This record gives sequence, C-alpha cells and structure tokens, in this order.
Amino acid sequence: MDEHEVVLASYLGNSATRAGQDLEISEALKPGSIWGSFVSADEIGSTQITVSLYDNTNGTLVNSTFLNQNYLSSDCPDEGDTRPVSFCFEKLLPGNYTLRLENDGILADNTADWANNSIDVVLEKGNSLGYNATLRNGFRIEGSLTHNGEGISEEQISIRNVGFRGSYNVFTNENGYFATVLPEGTYDLFTLHQEGNNTLAYLERIDSNTVSLPIAAAMGPGYAIEGTLFQDVNANKTLDEGEKGFESIEIKFDSVSGGTVSTTSTIGGGGEYRVVLPAGIYNAYALMGGEEGQNLVALQTVSLINEDDDSNISSNYGQNVIIVMYENHLGNEMPIEGLVNLDGGTTGALNIWATDPSSSLTLPIGDYAVVAEKYGYTFENIYEISTETNGSKEEISTFELNDIKELIVEMKRIPTNISGAFSFEGNGIPNANISFSPISDPLYSLNFSTDEDGNLSNVTLPPDNYLYTFSYNDNGTRYFAAGQVILDIGQTNFDLGLIEAEKKYDINGLATLGGNPEDGMVTFTSVSDHDDTTTFEITKFEGYSGSLVGGNYYVSFQDAISSQHYSFIGTINLNGPQEYDLALKDEGYFRGEIVSSSDGDLIQDGTIEIQFESADNVIFVTETIIGEGLFGSTIDYGKIDLPNGEYSVEVDLEGYDLFEDTFTVNGDTEKYTISLDPIAVDVTLEVSYNNATGNKLPVSNADVRFTNAYAEYDQTFTTDENGTITISDMTPRTYEIEMTHFENGDDERFKLNAQNVYVKAGKEQQTFKRDADWRVKLSGTVFYDRDFNGVANTEDLLANSEIEIWNMAGTDVQYNTTADENGEYELYLYTGAYQSWIYTNEETSYVEITELELEGALTLNASLNRGINFKQTYLSSVDSQAIDFDEIDMQGANFSFEIEMKDGVIDVTVPDGIYSIVSEYEDLSGTNDYIFNLNDNANITDDKDGILQNKTIERKLMRGIEVNVDRTEANVALGQTVTFNFNGTVNGHLNTIYNLNVDNIPSNWTAEFAPNKWGVNYGENVTSELKITPDQTVTVDEKETFSVTVSWTDENDNQVDDITHTFEIGVTPIEAQSPDFVVSELLWNPESPTVGTEVTLTAKISNLVNNTGIHSVPIAFYDGDVPMKGVDIIYAEFEGTDNEEVTVTAIWTATKGSHPLRVIIDPGTNTTLTEVDSTNNERSITISVSSTSEDDDNSFRTIALIVVGLVGGLAYVSYRSKRS
Repeated sequence: MDEHEVVLASYLGNSATRAGQDLEISEALKPGSIWGSFVSADEIGSTQITVSLYDNTNGTLVNSTFLNQNYLSSDCPDEGDTRPVSFCFEKLLPGNYTLRLENDGILADNTADWANNSIDVVLEKGNSLGYNATLRNGFRIEGSLTHNGEGISEEQISIRNVGFRGSYNVFTNENGYFATVLPEGTYDLFTLHQEGNNTLAYLERIDSNTVSLPIAAAMGPGYAIEGTLFQDVNANKTLDEGEKGFESIEIKFDSVSGGTVSTTSTIGGGGEYRVVLPAGIYNAYALMGGEEGQNLVALQTVSLINEDDDSNISSNYGQNVIIVMYENHLGNEMPIEGLVNLDGGTTGALNIWATDPSSSLTLPIGDYAVVAEKYGYTFENIYEISTETNGSKEEISTFELNDIKELIVEMKRIPTNISGAFSFEGNGIPNANISFSPISDPLYSLNFSTDEDGNLSNVTLPPDNYLYTFSYNDNGTRYFAAGQVILDIGQTNFDLGLIEAEKKYDINGLATLGGNPEDGMVTFTSVSDHDDTTTFEITKFEGYSGSLVGGNYYVSFQDAISSQHYSFIGTINLNGPQEYDLALKDEGYFRGEIVSSSDGDLIQDGTIEIQFESADNVIFVTETIIGEGLFGSTIDYGKIDLPNGEYSVEVDLEGYDLFEDTFTVNGDTEKYTISLDPIAVDVTLEVSYNNATGNKLPVSNADVRFTNAYAEYDQTFTTDENGTITISDMTPRTYEIEMTHFENGDDERFKLNAQNVYVKAGKEQQTFKRDADWRVKLSGTVFYDRDFNGVANTEDLLANSEIEIWNMAGTDVQYNTTADENGEYELYLYTGAYQSWIYTNEETSYVEITELELEGALTLNASLNRGINFKQTYLSSVDSQAIDFDEIDMQGANFSFEIEMKDGVIDVTVPDGIYSIVSEYEDLSGTNDYIFNLNDNANITDDKDGILQNKTIERKLMRGIEVNVDRTEANVALGQTVTFNFNGTVNGHLNTIYNLNVDNIPSNWTAEFAPNKWGVNYGENVTSELKITPDQTVTVDEKETFSVTVSWTDENDNQVDDITHTFEIGVTPIEAQSPDFVVSELLWNPESPTVGTEVTLTAKISNLVNNTGIHSVPIAFYDGDVPMKGVDIIYAEFEGTDNEEVTVTAIWTATKGSHPLRVIIDPGTNTTLTEVDSTNNERSITISVSSTSEDDDNSFRTIALIVVGLVGGLAYVSYRSKRS
C-alpha cells in the first residue's frame, strides 16, 4: 500500500501474519487514514509546514509538506466527507504511529491531542483519525531537573503563562530531562519534590526571547510558610481574638527574583493557609473584597531565609488601579502587554501583567512607584489620567492611591541599527534616497540617505516588517532597488548587505491622433521576455512618464474605451532617457475566442497568451480572460484595437499543438476564433462499488460507453478484473460515460448513470474513479389466491398492481413500479430493510403490507388480501373547501406511514380496521393566521371501498391575544413611580411568548414591564405592570408619551403574520404632594381574649393623597395614654403608588380590665412628616378582659368603641391635592 512498507513476516499490527501461515481471505483489509486541519494564528503568516508520520511497526517515516494557508479537498476524513484538511496520510495498515509537527519555532496548540508537537496514534482497521490544532509562534524548552547534580526522575513541572494564557505540565524522564514546546511568552516554572523527610522546591521565570537552553533547574530546600489570612479590624497587623479569617481566597506569593506561586486559604479552617517555596523574599497578595462597599486587600512582604516561617497576612482597605500599557510606534498609539511593578515600599510590591486593552487590580491605600519591563522595549514614562481635566494625561513618577486610579505606562521599542551598501556594478551610489515603510501602513515612511561611499550610516529603525526602496536619479538615469526586511523585536543590529541597483531610464511622451492628445494605456513589452511588461497611463494633459530598464521593447497602445478604437504599435531601443511619442491610428478592432478543436468548447482552464506579429515584426501580446476563454470581450475595455494590416498569430499552450495563423485586421472584425488541437493523453478509469458490508470492490468485465456528440465519438471499453479501463492516446475533451452491467444472470445490476469525464489537455496521465450504483433484483408475481392453494393461477393474477417499497420508518416511497398484464414486476433495490405496500383497486381492492429484509436478489410472489380503497377529504369549517394537508401520519394495526394527499384527497388502499389520521395545516394567506388540526379515527370498512368520505375540521386562530390597560393617562411626582396594569386574554391556540416593550424612553425617565414576557396558552389570562418613573431633573408639567407594544414575531420575512398591540401612555410629571395618612382599619384577634392571651392587633394605614412620594411613617400602639408594653415604634413604608395601603401589626398581652387600645400615626417623633391633615391620625378600640372565660355565664363580651379623628371629630376627609 502507498506510504506503508509491509513486511509480512514481522508485522506486529492488527493485520500481522507469520511465515508459512495458511490464510483464507474473505474480504479486503480496509485501510485507515490519519489527517488534520491547522488554523494559523496571525503571527504565523504564510509558512511552509512539515508533518511527519512514523510507523512504529516497521520503522518507516513519511512527510507531508504544505503551506499553512492551503487546504486539500479530500475525502480523507471519511468517504463522502470532503471538508478541507491540511494534511492526509492515507491507505494505512492498522498499527501504532507517531504524528509529529517538524517545524522549529511553531507550536501545534491543542493540549487535548498534541503534546510537545507530537501525538502517539493507535490506528484500528479502517479508522479515520483527525487531529486539529492552531499553529502559533512557539519555542522549545528543555533542561534537567536536578538536586546536588543528580537528576530527579518522573517529576511533574508546572508551567504557567504569566499573561494568563494557559498552563502546561511536563514530566521529567528517568534522568531528570524534560522538554516541551510552548507558545511564545513569559512563564513561571514550579515544582516540589519529596526526598525522604525533606521537601525540595524550584521556581524560575523564563521568557521565550531570552531563555538560555538547556535550563539548569537545580532544586533547593523548600520552606513552609503558613498562617492566617485575616480581617485586621483594628489595623495593628496582629491577629487578635475575634478577628475573622478569610476562607477560600487565592493568595499569590510573588518572588522578587521572578516567579509566582498561588495557594488558597482553607474552607472551614478560619482562613488558614500553607505553601512550600524556595528560600527568598516574596510579596504575598490576596484580594478579599467585602460587603457594604468594603474593598479589602492584603499585600505584605514575607522572607524565607533557610527556615520555615509563620506569617499571618492582614487585610487593608484598598482601591482599584487600572493599568494600560502602550507604545507610540510609527505614529500610532498601540496597546501592548508586559510586566508592571508597583512598589509600595514598606507596604510591599507587586508584579502585574498588563494585558490588552487594560488590566485592573486592587492595592492597599498608599504611595507607589511604578516601573515596567518588556523584552525589546525600554520603559519611557508613566502617566495618570486626570479626572479634573477631562481625561488628560499627567506625567508622574509616583502616585498616591487614595481613590480609583488609571495609569498609562508608555514603552518604546529598542531600535535596530541597519547597515549595508547601495551600489551599481560594484560602485557605491552616494546620496541615494532610502525609504522604509511598514507593510501595515505603506503610506508611512522613514527616510534616510547613503553616505559619500554609498553606505547606510546612522540608520536606525524601530523593529517591524518593512518594505524598503533605494533610489537615485542622475538626470533621467535612475538607480533603483526594492525589497523587504523583517526586524524582530529585540534585534539590535541588521545588515542588509550589498544592495545591487537596477539601472533604469526615464521615458515620457504623448499619444496623439491627428495632432490631438488622447487618453489611454501604453504598454512596453521586452523583446527578449514577453512576460516582462510595463504599462503606463497616458492623459491628454500630461501624457505618460516612467522609467524602464534599458533594452529593446515592443510598444502598444489601447484606448481602454469600448466606443473608440485608437491604436499604435512600434519598437524602441532604450539606452538612455528618452521622449517617445505615439502617433495613433483609428483603424482596426476585434474580439476573439480560443476553443479546443476536439469538442468546440472554450478553453477556460486559465489565461492563454496570444501573440500578434505585424508585417514590421512588431509583436503585440494579449491574453484570454481567466475562466472564460475570450479576449477583447470585456465591457469595461471593449475590443482589442490594432492598426489595419496582416498579422502572424501564434499560441503556444501546454497540452496543445503550436497554433500558427495569419489574421487580417481591417476595420471591425466581429470575432476571431482560434482553434487549438489538443495532444492525446493516456486515461485510466477505475470503476468500483460498495458491497453490503461497506467494502469497496471492483466492477469487472463491464462495458463502459464513451461518447462525444460534437466529435461523433462513440466507443465502448471493458473493465478488467480490477475494474480498470486503460485508454492510450485519447483526445482531450469532455466525454459522457454510462454503464449498465449485470452479474449472476440479472440478479445484480451495476450502473453508472450518464455523467461527464473531463479529459484535460496537458496532463499526460489521468485517472478517474467512479462508484457504480449496485442493486439487487426484487421480482415476482402479484395475485389473489382465490382457491387458497398458494399458486398464482391464471385467474388469480392481478394485472397493473402497484408495488411500493417504503423505508422502515414509513416516511418515504423509495422504489415503485407497476405490474404488467400478467401481474409480474421487477425492481432493482439496495440491500437493506424495507416495508412493501402492494395493492390494486381495479374493480375490487386488494392489498398486502409487510416488512422486507433484502440481503440479495429475491423472488417475492405477493398474495394479496381483500382491502379497501379509502378515500377521504377534510373540509374547512368556514367555507367547506378541501384542506390540502401536507404530510399525514396514518397509523393502524401493524401500519405506520406518512402519506400525501392527491388534490386534497387521501386515496390509499389498506386492510380494513381502525386508523388514526393525524396532521396539521397552517393557513397563512389572510390577515390572521389559522391552523387546522387533524386528529381523526377512521373505521375503514368494506362499505367505504372507493367511496369518497367527507369530514369538517374546525379552523382555529393560531396566535391571538386581547390586551387592555387600566388607564392611559396619569400624573406622577418627580422621583416617584406610576403603575399601569396591562391584562391579556388569549384567544390563539398555539403556545406563544409575547414581548412587552417600551420604545424610545426619554432621557431621565425609566420605564419597564414586570414581567416583560407573557408565555401563554389558549384561554389564559395574564397580567403585567408597567412602572414609569421620572427622576428629579425632569421638567414639571411637560407630558411625555410612551409608545408601548405587546407583540410576537418569528423575526423572519415570510407569510407568518406578526402580532402587535400598540398603546400610547401619557404621563405628566408633577411636584410631590403632601400626604394624608389615616388609620382606615383596626382589627384584633382573638375576638374574646382572657388574661394572658397574646392579642394580635392589625392596623391598616392608608394614604388619601396620590403622588406623595416615598415615606417612612412611624406608627405607635397605646394602651390608654401609655405606650403599649413591649411594642416599639413601627414604621409603615410607603412607596408613593396610587391608593396605597400598608398593614402593620403588634402583639399585646391581655391584662384584666377595660383597655382603650389606640393606634397613632406620627406620635410626635417625626419632625419631617408634613401632612395635609394631621387631625385624622388616630383610631382606637376598647377591650374588656376578664380573668377567665367563665366569669360571665352569658359568655365574654367585648365592646369596641371605634374612635376616629379624636381631635377633628367624626369626619372623613377626602382630599385631592393639586399643585399650588
């Protein structure tokens, strides 16, 4: 097999054999494949990628090399699956393989599959395994983990990206060696190792740009630091009794030598923590946050010097710092990322990775100094964004953190020194102009000059990807060079080397017709290389100008206007600056096409060059439009213009004989057809099929017909035992092929339906693969066994019976035919499981429905039983028109099919019985959408055979809702809320979700529904409140109108009707009114208390005035003139809504005697409560309590004297406020 060397005597995979073994091979071994698709990160650009596959069984290695941005269109993932892939190793035997990305400096980033740019693959028979990844700039790290010079084996090293872009792990081998590939960046390496009773630790920070390999990861003693992270309430830095610990909080230990390790305070342990670290100085940092606006944070220095340490970490109040790191590069401010150190002196210091676009952290309140570092950059300045000057930048060296701060850290790329020389034929060119433009912004340039010797002097550039030009003009003789240079960040020097100039001469001139200048395009074509062309634009006012390398050129002019036909051809020997004018002619023009002589079709594979040579030996070159095979046929530029005359025409196209012709241009030539003779090629056709088990096998000894009507070609070729046809010297053209082949008599049919094969010119050996359609024969006789002898006698035959073969789900007729006059039928089917439905309703109805398992050719003589030709139509309840249901689910005993109506009628032949018939039809034609739900039980009996039945189906509204609102106008006090109550009654039959929206809410208002959606079913009633609030800045008495909608839409532009109910709600803001609170009700329970009973007093407090705003109203309960014992002042909270009532309760323990119990509003405790009427603020009852319930034989009686408005009399005050 391809890409796999098989040694039968020693192969160890799943298909291994041994010498001398007898094998019976029943089918081919299906090969497997290993493939992958790569997506490239932006920094990769266009790069050649190499992936290797190593066969661990026999030691072979194959490579696949490709451009990262190119993809294969292959069925490698699976047969019929043509998704694009980057690489594919096919036709692989089962076994163990190693897949590897071979590029240094590139990472296959997908930790789920790839590790260290490789994957160990176990491939089973016929499997197709895909491994995808994102390609990123990467770097390889390797080193040894040791202690006292001895390698530490089988230990895991944690690798954490400092910029929070992922974590990785690598294990050491038996010698302590480790290696992996990582994305470019800065990383912390950390591990612990237990050696006896001692713990060893290693922590180091590395950067992909500066790391020195191999890494000498020498472990040293690890020391434990433990303590409690606590809330330092009294700020004495000491854990005092009662001060709580913070649980489940991340604590970071940031080494001043580089590297960070994190741990988490315990849960249920009171905030305790423990971590083992190498000796050193660390800054411990934790963010706790807190409740009620607290912003608690911890930052303190911890020293581990050759012993374990106990260190409690105390909290401080903190503030937030926002950090933005940027660079001013080539005139653009660009966010970048890097390490920022904030040093609070005795408070501690912290390193933070500044991310794009910004980073935020919390630090203890205090003073901080700021420095920053990033590979390839210098730290320039630190700025604070001032809130007092509209966000201007203020340069600082330190800052005081007492409020939220935004800091700008400015970095600068370290420039690269550029050296080199500009010369021509070994001589330096002094004072030449040098220009560098970044590829990302070609209009921006950095300009320099060569010195007196042609060298680059004092040329420095900030690293980037540049296009450069060198130029020098010596009185029309120009020296020029161009190129590209990539300067990596951190690169201090770069030598361009010797830049050799190209010498060009200035050329200019006018194009005139009869002395009048004209517009157009002039093209100079090198005589020695017709692919070397330069085109300049000519204008009437300025003509053309440019520069060319010295030499001989053909010159041509095209006016590029479809309505004009000005032309020129000529030659020039350019050996110095020159003025060259074009004397135009208004003569010939034409268009053309290039076809293949073998079939007359346009040759459209690519552009084709056509050369026209005049009698003066001037050559004009044009080409066809790619994908069209035409020239001189574009709308924009019109036909090809040439002076009248006779031209020699030549077309030299690979795969075709050289075309030579003479063509006369004389005015308008409508079309010039060039017919190329293709060179014969060798063609192979491979015909195969998939058998019942899915194995691909050849179609042998089959006749395949090749035809081409244009060439009157009609030939038949026969496949060999491998299903292959090899044809030598075949003329390239498009052929139609077809094949019908039978085996085992006519039990099996192999068919290629008519299809095209495009034999391309220029490709000497071409192979085409075609899959034949393989089916087996199902045949038999349909009859009704009148004498029950099991034999299809002549009088039993059912001519013209319908044979339908359905899928097992009963949803689709996959094959069908009609029996002949003898009841005989024949079908070719794929193997598999089906349902057969065979019936006739000529004179008498017969039917047979059964399951069919087809493994090969089968004779199925169908003995039918009496059936009923069931015809049914369903009529609309509105207009009695037939409803054309789309798919109908019809089920009965051993019967389940999806049937279709014919002209609004169910017409099926089935056994008698009871059938459920289910479907639905949506009528979207009118203003409203309706639905017809079909749910019928049909008792199909002999008396219904062939007789049309009718039933009426109710038309139902699909979606509908009636909506009303309690009012559409209201006043509301500033800062208060007015409520509108919306009610909906559902009359649509489909479950629907309606959205309640307020459009275009004015500034300084809020308006929202609660709830803002109604999910409803038929017949339901739903409600929602619309709450509208103006803030204190809204202008009083200026009415606002709110457009409110209750709507449903499917968000598609179709026939489905959207539903929208619109309301205009008017709200007028007014000043808040003074309230008038009254005790509108006072109740007690139980009704007959005895001594010691706890009596619940319930008072309802009402506000008689609307739009009064929020109030907290004090309520007091009295027993006589004494405040009720054990009952404090209770506050009734009013929100300012209309007709608002609040209920308050108190518990009074009954004592013997008569008690005047009083409820008083604002009992002199609230000096800020101003009411319209304060004389109605009290209500009372009198309760008589006896010692026991038996004191009165006639039962306990309670007299409640309700006193309303003790000061103002028994008057009910209704007050409607209005603004004064």
